Amino acid sequence: MEQSFERAYEILKARCSEISITKTNSAIEIIKGLNLDNDSIVAACLYIPFTHNHIEKQEVEELFGEGVYQMVHALSQLHKIQYNNEQEEAENIRKMYFALAKDIRVIFIKLAFEVADMRNPQLFKADVLKAKAKVNLDLFAPLAARLGASTIKSELEDVSFKLLHPQKYKEIENAVEKKFEQAQEMISALKVTLRDILGQLNITGEIMGRRKHAYSIYKKIVNKKEGINDIYDLVALRVIVEELPSCYAVLGKIHEIFTPISGRFKDYIATPKSNGYQSLHTTILYEHLPVEIQIRTFDMHRFAEFGYAAHWIYKEKRKQDSLDVKLGWVRRVIEENESLSSDEMIGTLKVDIYDGEIFVQTPHGKVVHLPEGATPIDFAYAVHSEIGNRMTGVKINNKIQPITTKLQNGDGVEVITSPHSKGPSRDWLKVAKSVSTKHKIRQFFKKEMKEENIKIGKSMIEIACKNQNLNLSDIIEGPEFKKMLVKYSFADAIELFASVGGGSTSANNVVGYIQQVFKQQQKMLDRLNAKSFSKTKTERAVEVEGADNILVKFANCCHPIPNDEIVGFISQGRGLIVHRKNCEHVKYYDQNRLMNVDWKKTSSMQFEASVCAVVKNKETALPKITQVIADLKLSLISLIVENHTKGQSVITISVGLGGQQELAVLIKTLEQVEGVDEAFRK
Repeated sequence: MEQSFERAYEILKARCSEISITKTNSAIEIIKGLNLDNDSIVAACLYIPFTHNHIEKQEVEELFGEGVYQMVHALSQLHKIQYNNEQEEAENIRKMYFALAKDIRVIFIKLAFEVADMRNPQLFKADVLKAKAKVNLDLFAPLAARLGASTIKSELEDVSFKLLHPQKYKEIENAVEKKFEQAQEMISALKVTLRDILGQLNITGEIMGRRKHAYSIYKKIVNKKEGINDIYDLVALRVIVEELPSCYAVLGKIHEIFTPISGRFKDYIATPKSNGYQSLHTTILYEHLPVEIQIRTFDMHRFAEFGYAAHWIYKEKRKQDSLDVKLGWVRRVIEENESLSSDEMIGTLKVDIYDGEIFVQTPHGKVVHLPEGATPIDFAYAVHSEIGNRMTGVKINNKIQPITTKLQNGDGVEVITSPHSKGPSRDWLKVAKSVSTKHKIRQFFKKEMKEENIKIGKSMIEIACKNQNLNLSDIIEGPEFKKMLVKYSFADAIELFASVGGGSTSANNVVGYIQQVFKQQQKMLDRLNAKSFSKTKTERAVEVEGADNILVKFANCCHPIPNDEIVGFISQGRGLIVHRKNCEHVKYYDQNRLMNVDWKKTSSMQFEASVCAVVKNKETALPKITQVIADLKLSLISLIVENHTKGQSVITISVGLGGQQELAVLIKTLEQVEGVDEAFRK
C-alpha cells in the first residue's frame, strides 16, 4: 500500500508544477487527519495529474486499480462543475456533488483540496482568493457541515470570513479573546470541579475548553440579532467520556451541583442532528456567569470533529432538507453494520444517494435537476419553455450531439436555438422523459398553431372523409375518432387540425385509420346484435309502427327495458333490433334504417339489465351483492369482476327484471351495501 502511494506521488512530482505539488501536499495532510484510507491518499495524488490530462485512464487502472480510477474520475467531474457565486444555486451544486461522487471519500478529498487552497494563499491572486472564499461560505463549508466534518467546516468559514470581512472578523476575534482571557481563571476552576465529578463517579474521561469560531458568532449576531454579550457559548467546556451511560451520569451530577439555565438543555444523543452529530448540551450558572458544557463519548467527539470520515478507522469502537434526509442512510449503515470491516464499510458507502435523478449544468453554471434517462429536450424545457420551443440542436460537453441523447450526471449542456424554428416536433413527445416537458410541448401545439392551420387542417380532413363516404361531423365524437387521437398523440381535435394544416400529419392517414376502426366497430355491433333475447320472450313487448309481423329482438349492447326511450334498427336478415335511444352505437347506423317503436302498456316479461357496482374489496362485497339479488328475487344472468386502479374493482351484474321500478330499487339497495362506493346502470 505504501508503494502505491510512493508511485502516485512520483507521478505527481514528475508531471505537475510546484504549485500543484504544494496544494496536494497540504490536501494529503488534511486527508490523513481525517483518517481516510490509502486509496484516498493515492487518489489525492492523482487528482491534479488526471484532471490536467497528465495521466490517462488506462495507466491509472493498471498501476492503482479500478477503485482508485473511479475516485479520480469522480474528482475530475467535480472539478468541471461551475459555481458562479449565486447562493441560491449552492444547494443544487451540493446535490450534484453527491450524485457524481457516489463515494463519500471523494467528497472529503475535494473538501481537503479546498482547505489546502486556503492554507496556501500565496498561490493565488487577491481577487481569485476572495472569489474562492465566497464559494467556501456558500458551498463547501455547508457541504462539510452536511457530513458532520466540523473541523473542515470551521476552518473554511473562519479563513473565508477573514478574507471577505477583515474588519468584522477582527472585532469578533478581539471580543472573544478578551472574554476568554477574563474567564481563564473561572475556566480553570470549573475544570477542576468537573474532574472531581468524574472521580466521584469513577468515570474515565477528559476535560477540554474551546472558543466559539468567529464566523459562527457572526451568523448568530446577524441571524438572531444578538449582541456578543448575549451569546452564552462564546466559551464552552467539553467533558469527554468512554461510555454513553456516563454522559447522563455526569449531566445529573453537574445539575445537582450547579444551577442549569432553563431552556438551554439539548439532548442530541437521544435525538441526533440530521448530520449525525451527538452530544449533550447544557448551560449552567457559575459565579453568576453562564457557561455551556458539552458532554459526549470519545466516539461522538471524533464524529463531531471529522463527521462520517471518522468511522472508517474508528467504526469498530462505535456501538431537514432533502439532502439531509438522503444522507441519513450513511449514519444508519454505520450503526446497523458493526460487524463490517473497514474495507467492507467503504464498499457499503459506495452507492448513489440520488439514484433515479441526474444533475446537469447550463453554460452559465446553473444546475438543472432532471429524471434519470432525460434528454436535451427535457433540459431545454426545464430551463425555459421558449428555449425548448426554439431548440434546433444541442452541445453536450462542448460537442454537438443528437437531441435524443440520454444525459449523464455532470454533463454541461448548451441548447442551440433559432428564431426561425417552427417549434417542437410531435416525435419529441415519445423521447421526452419528464411529464412537465410533455405538457409544455402539448401546450405549444395548443396555443402556438395559427387559426389558419386549424381551419385548413379541418377542411383537409373533411375532404378525406368524403372520399371514404364518411361525415366528419358524425364521427368526431365517436370512439373511432378518439382512438385515432390516442394513436397520433393528439390531446384533442383542434390539435389534430393544426398538425394536419401545418403539414406535420397526413389527413389521408388519419381518415384511413378512422375507417379501419369504424369497420371493426361495425363487425362488433353485428355480433352484439346477433346475441339477443329470443323472439318468443320479446316480440310482443313493443309496438312497431306499420309492421305488426316483423321479428323483434332486443340489443345486448344497451339492454333496453320498459320505459326506456327506444328506437328500432332494421337489420339484414335478423329482423328489428331494439336499442335504447342513447345507445352510443345508434348514431353510427344508417338513419334510413331506423324505425319508431314504443313499449306496450302492459307486459309481464322479464328483461335483461346490467348494473355496475364499484367496490373497495371484492372479496367482502361479492357475497353481500349476491345476497341483495336473492333478497329482491331477481334472476342472476351473469356476474363479471374487473380490477381497476387505486385498489378498486367493478362488479357488473346482469339480472332479469320487469322494468324501471325494479332497476331503481336494485341500484338504491346496492348503494347501501357496505363497501360499495357507487352503483349505476351500465
